Amino acid sequence: MRGIRLAPARLAALLVAAGVVGVACAPQPVKTTGSLTSTGSMLVAREGQSATLLKDGRVLVAGGNGDDPTGRDPIVADSSAELYDPSTGTFSITGSMTTPRSRHTATLLNDGRVLITGGWPGVAEQSLDSAELYDPATGTFSPTGRMARPRSGQAAILLLDGRVLVSGGNPQDASASPWFAVAELFDPKTGAFSSVGPIPTNRAENAAARLQDGRVLTVAGHPGGGNGTDLAALYDPNSGTVTPVKLDTESGASLNVLTLHDGRVLIDDGARDVELYDPAAGTFSSSGPKTNEAVSGPAVLLSDGKVLIGNGSCVAEFCNYPQLFDPHSNGFSAAPVMPCHTKFSTMTLLRDGRVLLTGGGYGSDASQAYLFQE
Repeated sequence: MRGIRLAPARLAALLVAAGVVGVACAPQPVKTTGSLTSTGSMLVAREGQSATLLKDGRVLVAGGNGDDPTGRDPIVADSSAELYDPSTGTFSITGSMTTPRSRHTATLLNDGRVLITGGWPGVAEQSLDSAELYDPATGTFSPTGRMARPRSGQAAILLLDGRVLVSGGNPQDASASPWFAVAELFDPKTGAFSSVGPIPTNRAENAAARLQDGRVLTVAGHPGGGNGTDLAALYDPNSGTVTPVKLDTESGASLNVLTLHDGRVLIDDGARDVELYDPAAGTFSSSGPKTNEAVSGPAVLLSDGKVLIGNGSCVAEFCNYPQLFDPHSNGFSAAPVMPCHTKFSTMTLLRDGRVLLTGGGYGSDASQAYLFQE
């Protein structure tokens, strides 16, 4: 039985209170695969930011929580954005978002622009219903249509027809959860959102993945673990229908949902293994065990089909090697130890197969970026 797993924000708060956020990750006697090297430093130390691979190969890093330069508030939402150039390994400033936000989504559209939706504005128990578009040709952000629901921690997936499905997230308050299952579609042609209807994932810490046939699997995290038909659903954009999916796993509070090259879907909630959903057969299977317990780490699909799962937390007993999942063997190997401040960082696959890690903490060290390569 999988135990209770805290959401990243809650876990981070507990680590700060306990004074152990900066615990060093001690090397462990495990053979590792791949290498980790430092690259240029970001202009702002960030946590809760987005990182999006643009069509020209650069990476847009936007928003997040940063240090308050006035010293009045230790954590504030940021509106700044910067661009990482893999050819030079450096970051440069670009236009700022129209609204400070963290825990938002950033989705690359077919026309090369980036859709930013929702997020946390830096005010307790509030979320944003606003959205904006980044144009890499001009380096500027501009407002677009507003969502019907304020959201943070939601999922946003580009559909095959160019629209974007936005689902789940944290509601404005607990009483909002019954209607929060309503998902929305953004149409880049009109710049407007429209309601899709109920998707039974009305919980925080949502994740989603587009299947090879164009449908979308949405999964919602459960604060205490649990399973049932209210945790996952398949959305078909052609028919507009929603089909509940009964998970064969306990869905934790923080999730990675990724479509593999072979069509299966990896669902990782930070437990000892991962679940694999076969949409063609409608069945689940479990992977082999990880080489170390992982908690709430980000994940990215690599060029060769493997999945890199990053740091989760760095409380001493949880300090872990990142994991490499091989879908051919359904097994794991250990990746090189990542600095502790990279917990909850972004991981972006570059065109050359390397993975860019940005943010995940505060202070000067947290502005340092890293590159993983197998």
